[in-house]
Amino acid sequence: MWAVAALAAAGCSAWTGAPRRAASEWDTTFQRMHLSRLLSSVEGRYDYHEGTLSGTLKGREFEGWWREDDDTKECGPGEEWTGPLFLTFSEDGKSFAGVYGKCSRGERDRATLDPERRWTGRLASGDPIR
Repeated sequence: MWAVAALAAAGCSAWTGAPRRAASEWDTTFQRMHLSRLLSSVEGRYDYHEGTLSGTLKGREFEGWWREDDDTKECGPGEEWTGPLFLTFSEDGKSFAGVYGKCSRGERDRATLDPERRWTGRLASGDPIR
């Protein structure tokens, strides 16, 4: 604590220790997507059918859930989601490719997903996902 006081006395602003929320916009298979990341938690929305997504980022791998206003919601946390979503971000964090499923079709985890249901995107603006 004395180091923070010394920095303040010297006219330096102190680091608060609070992590920064990263925001980005993406051009994707399902129109424009807006992502917000805080540590490993990722939340987002996309323009197609007023969709939303939520999940966790581990390295370059995102695992989460998606839903759209006009679709069935019967799985995931609180059974409030349409299906699972798995994305892999590029090394530079400026693109991704992945797959998604629909629980109403029995696609509830990576093993049951149809590999033809692709979700891809490129960073349009903001912070890369790394």
